[in-house]
Amino acid sequence: MDGLTPNSDRFATDIGEKLRQARKARGLTLGALAAQSGLSQAFLSRLERGQTSTTIATLLDITAALGLPMHELFAPEAAATAPYEVFRAAGQAASPTPKRGAPPQTVKASGYTWQPVAGGRRGQAMEAFLLTFPTGAAPDTRVAHDGEEVCYVLDGAVRFRVGEDTIELGPGDAIHLESSIPHMAENLGSTPARVLMITAGPGNAGPSFDWWTVAHDFKDSPHKGDTP
Repeated sequence: MDGLTPNSDRFATDIGEKLRQARKARGLTLGALAAQSGLSQAFLSRLERGQTSTTIATLLDITAALGLPMHELFAPEAAATAPYEVFRAAGQAASPTPKRGAPPQTVKASGYTWQPVAGGRRGQAMEAFLLTFPTGAAPDTRVAHDGEEVCYVLDGAVRFRVGEDTIELGPGDAIHLESSIPHMAENLGSTPARVLMITAGPGNAGPSFDWWTVAHDFKDSPHKGDTP
């Protein structure tokens, strides 16, 4: 299987099956989804059968065409009982809103591997992923999709290419970019580099928030006292 390891075979199969179910629930043929997403019908067929892996950007294109929140590919959504959700290092979400199913697996893409870290609940805008860039030259496979993203370098040295610009970042550095601009990242160092990437779909901008008002407004919050 293209880009798959034994540990990611089941994960790819699960994602493919969820995409197939979502497509059929919307009454779309593979050809119609190919036309809407800009991807080939042959590729979509292999993806639905779990015979290939793919990049986060490609999944964003497919889920946007399906009108499917991307986090629903990774685990079923449990009923929300609190205004937050905890995700443990092992990949298993904890109380108060545990998710069912297997923990997220690492998936190989072009020039990096990725692992879902946390997904927004229904109606929320953000998704978070851990990207790991191996050493060595990476193919120039720039991607573009709707929305925006923030990439925060955890370890190593990373070169970002955004449009015609090149930006080099180290641990603690971050970049915030419009995802519609063709972009990619590659490892500059002699050890693997890790990047926390947070994505948001288009049209999710909200009102600006003044952190200095938090202490004043907290007394009126309906969730006051929910946490220590």
